[in-house]
Order: sequence, then structure tokens, then C-alpha cells
Amino acid sequence: MGLGIASLSMLNTLAIAFSTSNLQGPFLCRWPNRMAVAGFSMVTKKASQTTAVLLVQAVKGLGCAGDLVHVKHSYAENVLLRQGLGRRADHNILKNMGFSTSADGEPLGPRQISRLITKSSGVEALLEIYRQHSHAFDEWHVGSFWHTLGKHARGCSISEAHALALAPAREELMPTLTNFSARSLANIAHGIANSGLTRSGDAALDWAAAFAELQVALLKNLHNASSQELSMSAWASTVSRCYDPVLYDALSSESCSRIGEFSAQDLSVVAWAFASAGHEAPVLFDAIARAASGQLEFSRQGLSNLGWAFASAGHPAPALLHNAAVTAPDQLSSCSGSTLAQIAHSFATAGNTPPQLFDQLAAEAQGRRLGVAELIKLAAAFARASHPAARAMLKRVIKQVGACSDGGLTQCTPEQLALLAWACAFTGIDEAPLFSRIAVRMAEKMDELSMQNLAKLAWAFAVADTLAEELFGVASGFSELCDQQQWTAVELNQLHQWQIWAANHTGWSPLSTEMQSLAYASFVTQQRNPSRMQKEVASSLRAFAEDTQEEVHTPEGWSIDILCKHDGREIAVEVDGPRHFIGRSHRPNGATLFKRRQLRACGHVLVTVPYWEWGRASKNGEEARQRYLQEALNAALG
Repeated sequence: MGLGIASLSMLNTLAIAFSTSNLQGPFLCRWPNRMAVAGFSMVTKKASQTTAVLLVQAVKGLGCAGDLVHVKHSYAENVLLRQGLGRRADHNILKNMGFSTSADGEPLGPRQISRLITKSSGVEALLEIYRQHSHAFDEWHVGSFWHTLGKHARGCSISEAHALALAPAREELMPTLTNFSARSLANIAHGIANSGLTRSGDAALDWAAAFAELQVALLKNLHNASSQELSMSAWASTVSRCYDPVLYDALSSESCSRIGEFSAQDLSVVAWAFASAGHEAPVLFDAIARAASGQLEFSRQGLSNLGWAFASAGHPAPALLHNAAVTAPDQLSSCSGSTLAQIAHSFATAGNTPPQLFDQLAAEAQGRRLGVAELIKLAAAFARASHPAARAMLKRVIKQVGACSDGGLTQCTPEQLALLAWACAFTGIDEAPLFSRIAVRMAEKMDELSMQNLAKLAWAFAVADTLAEELFGVASGFSELCDQQQWTAVELNQLHQWQIWAANHTGWSPLSTEMQSLAYASFVTQQRNPSRMQKEVASSLRAFAEDTQEEVHTPEGWSIDILCKHDGREIAVEVDGPRHFIGRSHRPNGATLFKRRQLRACGHVLVTVPYWEWGRASKNGEEARQRYLQEALNAALG
């Protein structure tokens, strides 16, 4: 008779307990495992030609009481149902047995439910699937549900209404986490992180608390996780902004022990996640660098992320960056503007600026239509790399900003404006109107800046010789803001330079007494490493100049390369190697110009010795060197 049987012996007791008049009973389990319904799913292919019947008595050759069978319609009607041997398995019966049904009442197997989830058209459709079929979800359905939610939410935020509708699913999920595999937990974490539920909205704290429980479950299952699941877990924990140092330490340890299993994408994702979270993991970054050095088939985004991660973490990896630099030029033509900017930023931050790569980045950017934000990031990276193309990029920014009806700066974040000011100052672009507009735009947004960019902004305005009372004046609150921060040595050095410049302009000290002392101490104690060229210049000066000394501090804290006396007058000599200039040009960078200006403002007679002039003099021997220096000192004294 062509009978199909799906024996579910674990349901026997439950099925027999149902009365024929009013079938009731709890779900067998919230999310039954796949094995429990595997046989059933195999026979649902014939569902359109058969009738599902729940046997209430044993039927020879068919099944025992409690078995769910599929038989031809005529056999069901004329034998099983008429003789009371079974009941038609309608929607309620199937639901109580842990199965789901289609719109026409036919039972759905696990694969069909999975297809419903993955093919859902959006968040609302996914929620409706959860309402109708979650009673039949198994572990994989749960992971797929949350993972698919994240896909639907990617690029947009979950609405408050949807976040509220998802709350029951969250509450039903929490008690079951300990039963899930590492794969399912990683999928759930990835989906919730992608949805943004932990980052915004009225219930963000509730979602963050739930994610913390999820991290506990992940921690217990990391030893069973694949490399992809480890990278997904790291990514999700970072994106969700639910920082758990214990989990990151465990992820680092587990990843290190199996680093050879990681794909190029997994490596870049893990590196990005740890760098973005600010979690120090030098052993992990060493392992990633070793593994990545033999895997050059990174995607453009993967290469960008990997470079940025190492740069952001401050972890040296010259071999990795070299390989990335060799590989990158061939991929630049198909990179987006934002990826070009990210690649430039990564290499510049790491202090690894291969000329060939930056020349090609500049050429690629020149022919693109780039937004203001992309141009600012590119220009700042090129400025940091001391590449001549930085000035051209900044002029593009200034032109684009000037062409906007709203002034162009409203689309920039405070961080971008600080970068723009710093890049213009460092490359020596004198744009007083631009700095005035930045000051107006930034007046109410100073507290949104990171410490690094706050110090850069102050330094940039000092180099640009723009006071900006609205930003740094007594009533601006800048001094109080500085007192509330924990500064690095680099930032304190920038603040000190701004402080002494501002004091020269206003006659008063903008920073508190405590901050002044802190910044001054940092500035004068920074390590000095005189170059070979400086030592050569000092040696030649000693042949004819009096009291020649190296690294002499002024009362303001400036360190003069060489201080000597000539014809009874004290002269400051600054020895300017290549790093004092923009790329291979002879144009001094903003830092060099600023120091020269400040030394002259403090009353010093100043002589500068650029590297190309010294090199030219050195070709003709020591006498030529001394003659060059004597002429320079005489010219300075007039």
C-alpha cells in the first residue's frame, strides 16, 4: 500500500496520553535536536499525496501506538480513522509533538524550516517565522535565526518595535545556551552583534546583559570551536561592545594554539577584533604575523584590516607589512576610496611607508571622485608618511569644502576636523580662513575628541599661528578639559608646544599650573638621539667656534641641536636631516617651521643646516665643511 513510517518512540508516552476529544500537552522540548526528527523529515517529501496519522493503537506492519505515519488518503480514511486506530495529525497535534506545519497544514521537516529562516525577506518576516515555528526549532534553527537576523539588520539599525518583539526570543534563548555547540553560539553571537541591539535602543542594557551570558557559554566551548568560529566570536564580542578580558585572553590562547588552521580572512578578522577592542595580545599578533607572511592571498578588505590592526595595536611586523606593500599595488585599482584611505592610514601609522606603494596610492586617488572624509584620511596618512602628495590632497579638500553651500565642514566629524587641521599644519599649508572655520565648527565639540586628536588640534593651531579664543581661551573650558585627561608623552609634548606659543601671544598661561609642569617635564625629558650628521656639524664647528655644545635646552624647553659662539655672539644651529622635510622635496614640514619660528621668537640667532647642502659641502672635505659653516654663521650675524 505504499506506507511511509516515521517512528518517534521518544514521543510514545506523550502521544498515548492525549485524549481523543481534547488533545493537550506540553511541547516535548523547546528545541528538539535534529536526530529526533530526522526520520520524519525523510517522509515529508510525499506529504502532498499522503495523510499524516498519529496511531493510538498498534497496527501490524505499520507501527506502534504513538508513531506518526504517512499513509495514502484512502487508507487513512477507510481503515485507520474509521476503525479508531489513529487520529489525523492536524496542526495542533503536530505542534504539541514538536513539529511545525505549512500554511495548508502539512508538516514541515527541519530542512524546510531552515529554508524558511534563511530565505526570509526581512526582520518582520523572520519574526513571523519565529512566532509560528519556534516550537519546532532545533539547535541549528536557533543559530540560523539569530545569524539571519544579523544579516537583515546589516547596514541599518533594528527598530525599537522589532527590538521589543525580539525580547521573548532572547528570554527563551538564555536558559538553553549551555546546551549549544560552539558553532551555534558563534552564529548567535555574530547575529546579535550585527543587529546592533547591544549598542543602541531602550533595551540595549538588557541585550548587553544577555550577550554577557552568551560570552560565558562561548568561553566554555572555545576548545571545540573551529578557526572560523573563533574569529566570529572575537569579531562579535568587539562589535557588540561587550568587552570581557577573560574571553579575549582565552580567544588569544586558543587561536595561538591553532593558528595554522586559520584562513587569511580569519587572521584579518581576529587581528581587527583585538586591535579594535584595545586588548593587548602580543603573542597572538606575533603568531598572526608568522602565519600571514606565508598567506598572501588576502582580499583587499582583509589586507586593509590586517594592516590597520597591526598599526593600531602598535605591534611591529615589518615582514608582514613588506609583503602587504608588495601585494597591495596590484589590487589598488579595484579598491574603494575608503579602502585606499585605510591602507594608507595603516602603513603610515605603522611607520612603514614604502615610496612605491604611496606613489601608486597617490596616483590612484588622483583620478577618483572621493568624499571629504576619505580625502582627509588619505591626506593625513600621506602627511604622516611625509609624502609630497599630501599637500595636493589637502588642497583638494579645501577646494571641495569651499565649494559646498553649507561651508563643507558640517559633514565632518570632530575627529576628521582635528586630522584636517593637523595635516594642514604639518605640511605647511597656510590657510587661516580654514582654521577659523574649523574653530567655529569645533567650539562646542571639543569634548568629543580623543586625547590624541585634542592634542593634535592644539598643536595644529599653534603651528598655524591661529589663537582661536573660542577653542582655547579662558572661557572655552579647554584648560579644565586638559586636567581631566590621562596624557601620553607625545600628547604632552604637543600641549607644551602649544602652551609656550599661546603664552607668547597672550601673556598668560592657558594651562593649569599642574598641567604646565607635567607637559614641561615630558617635553624636556624626551629621548634625544643626535644623528651622525649633527655630530659631524658639531665637530666642524669646534674647529673655529667657541663653547660649542650639543642638545642645549632653552628656558622654554626647546632643545637646540648645537649652541655655539661666533664673533662673540651666541648662535643656535639646527641640523635638519630628511625627516625635517616633506618627502624628497626641500620644503620644511610644519614641525620644523614651527620650531624655527619659536626659537627666533625667543631671541635666538638661528642657522639651519639642511642635509643636501651639508652633503654637497662634505664632498670637498673638512675645509669645505668649515668654510660652509663660517659663511652660514656670518650671514646670520649680518
